[in-house]
Amino acid sequence: MSKTRCDFPGFFVDPSLHHTEIARSCLAKIISSLRPNICQIGEPSMLNDDVADLKETMENCLPGDLRYACQYWALHLQSSNLDQSLVDLCQSFAFESILHWLEVLSLLGDTGRVLPSLKAVRETISVSFMISLLNHSVKGKELEGHFGAAQSLGLD
Repeated sequence: MSKTRCDFPGFFVDPSLHHTEIARSCLAKIISSLRPNICQIGEPSMLNDDVADLKETMENCLPGDLRYACQYWALHLQSSNLDQSLVDLCQSFAFESILHWLEVLSLLGDTGRVLPSLKAVRETISVSFMISLLNHSVKGKELEGHFGAAQSLGLD
């Protein structure tokens, strides 16, 4: 996916740019839409199998775009050009929406996505932060040397 290989620049699609915008949109949707007991099930300890008409209830309470956002935001973030606005959205998500996100994934029967998503986000933010430090730090080369030394000692 190289811009130089595209004969028609107007048709070139930069995946990381689009992943960035989709991640931003997903997080904004999650933060603005999720709330406690979003499907108004009532008793939080009730199992999904015990909820009458759960599928119909979810269709009414969880529109497709919100379901998509909850399921795929982390994948888009992982392939994005992480910037400060995305980091800020991740912080808002962590402080305001993470429990409601877990509730939605549980309702969707998709809790297996939780740990891989959170791990991907942690790694993406960590890598971006380190790259930023190395690129912008006055002592970036010195810092890079320290990490190289730690890696050679097996301390990474």
